[in-house]
Amino acid sequence: MATHSSSLSSSVSISPSISSSSISNHHQQQQQPTSSRRQSNSHELEDRYGDTTLYPCPSKFEKIVPLDERYITHTVFLKNKSSETTFIGLLTSKKFYKVDSDTLKKIWTIDLFDMHSIEGDESPDPKTLRIVYHVKQQQTPNQSGQQFDPNHHHHQNINDSNNPELSPPDSPTIQSRISTSMAKRSSNDNYMAEKILIAESEETRDQWLISLRLLTRQTFQKYFEASFIPAPAIYQLHVYAYKTNRKGKNQVRCILISTERCYNISIKTPSLEIGKVKWSFPIGNLKSLSTFKNAPNTLVLILDNKENTKVKEQQQFILKDQIERNLLINEIRRIFLKITKQHLTKDEKDEFPKKASKPLGKFI
Repeated sequence: MATHSSSLSSSVSISPSISSSSISNHHQQQQQPTSSRRQSNSHELEDRYGDTTLYPCPSKFEKIVPLDERYITHTVFLKNKSSETTFIGLLTSKKFYKVDSDTLKKIWTIDLFDMHSIEGDESPDPKTLRIVYHVKQQQTPNQSGQQFDPNHHHHQNINDSNNPELSPPDSPTIQSRISTSMAKRSSNDNYMAEKILIAESEETRDQWLISLRLLTRQTFQKYFEASFIPAPAIYQLHVYAYKTNRKGKNQVRCILISTERCYNISIKTPSLEIGKVKWSFPIGNLKSLSTFKNAPNTLVLILDNKENTKVKEQQQFILKDQIERNLLINEIRRIFLKITKQHLTKDEKDEFPKKASKPLGKFI
């Protein structure tokens, strides 16, 4: 679920909203209308990160892959562990396609923008690849009382051909692993699901793991730099976590790290879409960070809040697991060193403070 400068992570579907409350000294962008600014940024970033196609699209996929997507690769996956029946996995610069091996017709697709995480490193089966993704909900223009906007991913209408089927019975959706403290959902509201892909070899699985992580990282770098991170800062990492508020309650947040700042971004419930920046602070303003042996997925940041006194000096986050916590710590300490030329103090304590909110289990 995490992304860093050399690998990637994951993602929920994101609504292209922006908050300028955390962006200081950026008057040129603030003077322009938000919609035109976002469109301009998107075009510039498309040119900035665009590259040529590595391989021409095979003729058999020309009717599937649109001109605005680049063919990346394709391979054969097994439908299940005990079956010899196969399907084709087709990867482009924007989507993953499941294609029927006989008819070469598209069965379903998942946008890279909707992928929450690509997992497989710790799977007991070395050929298994898991894609956790955000399921877009069917919505008509009148449901929200607003005009349908095709540029907003969270308002995008979908049909059966683009809506992947639910995970098989032996692969429970990620929704069952999300704490009920996030939101109360009806049984029909499946916002997160997962796909289990079985490659023909461990080598093939690893190649796809790397490819998907790299492409999703590039996808989110474009988005976050166009929507939240002002130039010349550069996207480094984003993770999903619980943030403990002043009242001791845990709220789902997206923690975004750039080469200059740490952003606390809201997550809408129950749709799990990215919201707006609640606050941010310069990473160089950090004083120290703390971890706890009895709460290995918890991280506490101590900062100098002189820039914004409304941001409390102690911020507590609960990550997916210890691995993801360490990933976030390493990125923060690396950027702090680059900015200040000093090492950020890391305190490892035995006991989690009793007065603080009790850590939850794994986030996702």
